[in-house]
Order: sequence, then structure tokens, then C-alpha cells
Amino acid sequence: MTAVSRLMRDGAGILVHLLAGAVVVWATMHGLLRDLSGRYFGPVDADQNIWFGWRFGRELRVWNLVPRRFDDVVVPIGFDVFLVDGFLPLWFTGLLNLVFGPILSYNLALASIAVANYAAMFALARTITASRGVAASAAVLGAMSPVIATRFTGHIQLACVFSAALLMREAMLCFAGDESNGQVRPVRLGALSVLAYLCSIYFLMGGLALFAIVGLVERRSSWRNLGRIAFAGTAVVIVLSPAVIARVQLERAERLARSDAVENLREDFYASSTSAYSADFFSVAVPNDPTLVEATTFRPVTFPRTGETLSFPGYPILIAIVAGVFRATRQRWLIAWTSGAVLIATLGPILRFNGRRVVPFGSDAGYLPYEIIRRLPVLDAMRAPGRFALLLPVVGVVAIAALLPRLLDALPGDHGRRRLAISALACLTVLLSLPSILHLNSIAGLGLNTAGGTIAAFADDDAEAFMVVPTDCTGVEVMYLHVQIEAEQPMVGCGPQFQAIPWFSEVHVYASDRAMRTLSCTPSSFGLYGSRAPLDDSTIDQDLDRLARQFGVRFLLVDEWQLANPACTDVAAAMAELRVSHHAEPAGQRFTLLDLGSFGG
Repeated sequence: MTAVSRLMRDGAGILVHLLAGAVVVWATMHGLLRDLSGRYFGPVDADQNIWFGWRFGRELRVWNLVPRRFDDVVVPIGFDVFLVDGFLPLWFTGLLNLVFGPILSYNLALASIAVANYAAMFALARTITASRGVAASAAVLGAMSPVIATRFTGHIQLACVFSAALLMREAMLCFAGDESNGQVRPVRLGALSVLAYLCSIYFLMGGLALFAIVGLVERRSSWRNLGRIAFAGTAVVIVLSPAVIARVQLERAERLARSDAVENLREDFYASSTSAYSADFFSVAVPNDPTLVEATTFRPVTFPRTGETLSFPGYPILIAIVAGVFRATRQRWLIAWTSGAVLIATLGPILRFNGRRVVPFGSDAGYLPYEIIRRLPVLDAMRAPGRFALLLPVVGVVAIAALLPRLLDALPGDHGRRRLAISALACLTVLLSLPSILHLNSIAGLGLNTAGGTIAAFADDDAEAFMVVPTDCTGVEVMYLHVQIEAEQPMVGCGPQFQAIPWFSEVHVYASDRAMRTLSCTPSSFGLYGSRAPLDDSTIDQDLDRLARQFGVRFLLVDEWQLANPACTDVAAAMAELRVSHHAEPAGQRFTLLDLGSFGG
């Protein structure tokens, strides 16, 4: 082969990868591409993740490369960053914030993750097939799977499927490849395990499970390999010890602070959450979202589906997995065991089929293997089994890479006709992969940026905190984190990640505060707490004075949309009085800013 031929071949390969990357980015982010910098889409998780990127960026600007705490949120308690699930993608978004704005950085991070998913799945496919075209086709179909695409609407951490794909690739190299002769590489295994954990605990658990299954199926393990795996595991624990210790300390402090009654409420909360976020067996094969279609009547089932519970991997992936199980290939048993294990984990503690719970023992007691995971210390916070469906495209890539060469060899005709067939097949599979991508909703126009700018205009220094009214801590507070991005002032409130907040050991100062109860639409309850003490007879001005002294609050940002709820009548009346006694400033169509440092509005 001449130098010109090699150059043309390499150039064609680069062009194929560029086109494949563009297809993956479009398939997963086509709703975002309309305006990358001026808007964003998705549920409340997107709000907090954009805020995390902005906040990490502020720390990186002062060379705090691995921040431990953010003290200007959940004031005066602060927020332990090591408790966050998905540290790496949030940190990477913060790195982009050094150059770009918060929303553009977030969207660029998502686009980078989409490309990384393609690259990792291409590398995985190459462990099975020598054909770059087959590997690229398998990687495109895997990376643009609907179950992955839905995560781009808000879960930047769970979009990082590349971490699990790399662990699967490492297993294939160690146990199923020829060049390593079945030898585990502890350094690489440890590094990839740390990478998976920094993306999400779900990818660490799922990726290691895939690694173990490949080792068992291939039966090339040895005592030496077990020693290397133990060495890698020890190194991983040491590297991740700060995060592990932080999580253990939080769980211990919370457990000691909870009463027996509250402990029972917590158990009920996690049991119901785990059930709600488990996949339906039938939903793996049915793309409909947000409802399932009943198999017998083809009518919608009254069972809500969201991007959180979508487990449909796309028709090409599903067909390839099924064919890989029944087709005699070297990877047949590997595909069967890995896909079966992923499916069982995805179903959660109780089987649900066609929208109905299958409870053979006459109760809601969990009987599937996930019930064990749900009850393990620390891991009990993994309350969304449906997220393990993200591993189905990884298994599907293996199946496609194993089966597609056989399919192409069976096609009649010369080399040119086969290329034409490959192109037609690629177009067909792309179309088959697109169903069930969620409709993305923009939050542009809610007035969050206007509210933050209004606070910044009135603030005299960077230590004057603001608090959003009402103060119920129901989860919607993460949306208000956008206000802090513009205001750059400390924020009193319950954002961001609920699972990382010390509700019972530290946030009790919120639950017991008289002013916060007065400004709540449900003063008898608070966030994940049960009941709160009854209100006393102090006046609203006395409440606000204590609020300013204890938490440093100067500004109340009143969410008029929330106060329109009939349950908020008392809070709305109190705010009407404060508009007379304090300076009130409109902050967009949705908010009113009350300056507690001024009087005589």
C-alpha cells in the first residue's frame, strides 16, 4: 500500500468517525441544538447540574482543583461535595465554565459525553471484530439508544455510559481476547473502576458486575487473577476513601438523629421509590413513553412512565441481543448472561409485567435480587433500579459486533453491493433507534435570570444571603439555583442534591426555625421530615429578625406562582403585609424581591 493510499484510508476513517460522532450528538441532543447557549431542557436535575458546573468553575478559578465543600448553599450548614453522585461530569462542566457560560458549558459537556460514549463503544466493538465499519455501526447504535438519549434531558451523570463500556471492554480483553491471555491488569481495572464511580455509583456497580460475569463465562480466571482483582479493589477503596468516609459518616449521623418513627418513614420512602423507579419487564420491548401499551388490548395502561424509568434500548439493540442469545457465536453465552443479569437488576425488587405488580407471596415484600442491594448499608440510596437498563446498549454493542459480520458475509453480490447494503442497513437502524426519545421542554422564560440580576443589583456585599418563599423544601428548590448563578450571593434553602443533604443531623435548624415555618405553605411538615412543632404567637417582623440574625438573610425572593396555590393563602397574606413595610421590587413576571434591610416600601 502506497503512502497516498494509506493517507486516503486514514482520512476516510477519520471522516467516518466525525460523521458517526455528529449522528450520535444529533440523536441525543437534537432538541438542545436549537440554542445551545440561551436555554436548556429537562427536569429539575438539569437545574442542579448546571449550577454544579457553575459552582465548580468558581472553585477552579481560584485553583481549588478538588473542592470539598460549598459553604454558600444550604447556609449555614454548607454542602459536602464528596457526597455528590457524578463528581467527574460536574467537574468537567466546571472546567468548561472557565471559558463559556453556565448553560453553554452544560450543553457542551453533554455533547462531549455523547462523543465519549461512541468512542468507548467503538473500542468495545473492536475487541470482537476486526472491521472498523462494523465497530463504528455498533457504536453508533449503542450510543444513540433511547434509554441513553433520555438521560440527556437532565441526568448528565447517567449519560456517562462510556465508563461502563470501558469496564466491559477491559473484561473482554482480560478474559475473552487473545493478546492478554486472560491476565487481569490491576492498574487499568482500578483506574476504570474509579472512573466509573466518579461518573455514577450505578456505573461502578453495573460495570463491575459485567466484568465479573465475563470472567465467569469465559472461565479463564485463576488464583493469580483473583489476587490482582483484590489488589485493584484495595487501591480503588484507598483512592475513593474520602468519598466513602463522607458517605458513611453522613449515614451514621443521620441514623443516630432519626427517631424510630422517622426511620420507618424513611424505609417506606425508599421502598416506594425503588418500586416506582423499577423497570417493567414489558417496557424493555415497548418504546412508548410516558405510558405502556397493554399487550392484549393495545390500550394505554394507567401507569406513569418517565425518562427515569424508560428501559427500552432501541429495536436494533433489542434484536441483536435476542439474536445473539440464540445464534451460535463465540459470544452467545456471554450475551445471554450479561443481558439477563442487567434485565433482572433493572426490574428492581418486585417483578412488574405489563403495568401490574406480580406479588406471589401476597405482600409487597421484595423477592428479586435487587432487594438485597436495597438493604445494604450506604447502597440503600440506590433507589432507581431502572437505571441499570443503561447497560443494555453496552451488551447490545457486543451482540452487534459479533453478528453483523456474519450477516454481511451472507449477503450476495460483490464488494460494492455489500457496501450499498451496509448503507441501507445503517439508515434503517438509525430510524429504528429514534423512537421514544422524550420531548424536551424548555424552561426559558421563567424569569430566574431576571430574579438573580435583581438581587445582584441591590446587594451591598457578597455575604448577604437570599431565601426563596415559600420554604417547604419539596424539591422544586433546585430550580432556584439558577438565581444564585446570576446573584452570586449565599443561598438559604434545600438545594441541591437531596441524597447528599444531612436532613436529620444538621438541617433540623431549618425545620425548627419559626420564620421558615411561617413562610411555608405546609408549616406542619418540612422536606423529608415528618411533623414540626406548632407555631407560637410571635409576629412576622420578629421572625424575620431572627432569620436575618441566624442565617444572614437580607432578601426574600417570593415565588408568586407558588403562592397562587390555595394551600399558600397564609403565606401570601404575610407577603402582602411585608410589601407595605419593606421595599418590594418586581423581579420578572414570576418573582417579587423583598429587601429585609429596608423599611417603608
